[in-house]
Amino acid sequence: MAREHHYEAHLVWTGAAQGPTSDYEAYSRDLRAEVEGKPPIEGSSDPGFRGDPSRYNPEDLLVVSLSACHMLSYLHLCA
Repeated sequence: MAREHHYEAHLVWTGAAQGPTSDYEAYSRDLRAEVEGKPPIEGSSDPGFRGDPSRYNPEDLLVVSLSACHMLSYLHLCA
C-alpha cells in the first residue's frame, strides 16, 4: 500500500514593510517561512543578490535539506 505524505508551508515577504519593488537595488529580500506548529525561519536571498548575510538563504536551506536526507537515509541503513 502506497503512503502519501503532504507538506504545507507559507512564505511571507517581510521586506514589503520597507517599501515596494521600485528597482532592483531598492527592495528588501527578507522573508519568513512558516510551517504550522514549528518556529518560523527568517530568510533572505544570498548576499550576492543583495540579501541579508545574517539570514538563511534558499541555497543554504537546499544544502541543509540534502545533507539531512543523506544522513537520515544512512542512519536508516545502519539500523
